[in-house]
Amino acid sequence: MIKYEIILKKKLNVKKIDKFTITRLCSLAGTSQNEFQRRYGTMANFVTLVLNKKLRYILRTYNKNIEQLVYDVLVELHDNKIYYANLFMLISKGRKVGEVERKINAYQSLKKTLFEGLEDYMRPRGPFYVKAIDDCSSHICSRIQVWISHDFKEDPQTIFKEFRRSLRAIEHPEDRK
Repeated sequence: MIKYEIILKKKLNVKKIDKFTITRLCSLAGTSQNEFQRRYGTMANFVTLVLNKKLRYILRTYNKNIEQLVYDVLVELHDNKIYYANLFMLISKGRKVGEVERKINAYQSLKKTLFEGLEDYMRPRGPFYVKAIDDCSSHICSRIQVWISHDFKEDPQTIFKEFRRSLRAIEHPEDRK
């Protein structure tokens, strides 16, 4: 997986692309298409795994408060906007029949990873509401998808301001009404 990730980072970070196939990825990696498809199935599945791995790493290694974590993720997305826009494009490319399903699967997978990371963050800090974490992770994932689909037109600070209330509901459950 690491070999494929390195190639994706190199090729997708340069300019916005319309197409990047499994065949091309495998030829650059020096592996067979069968091996790739046996392991990951589709490009969308692979990209979702890459995004989940990155998100899990960030959530696991971060030691600041949750607001700073979310803001830093937004800055990371904005600073590498070509790469992330291309990754999200790869999720939806392919046969038209499964386009919506691939997007939904990627969304649900990323939301679950974010939910688990937020829950792990809150567990040692005392009582929390699972519903608030679920709402916040849904809000963050859906808003980031919209932000990416609109080519990052807004800056990270604007997006972060939208998340602040959801994040406070998680960190301060006693303030919920």
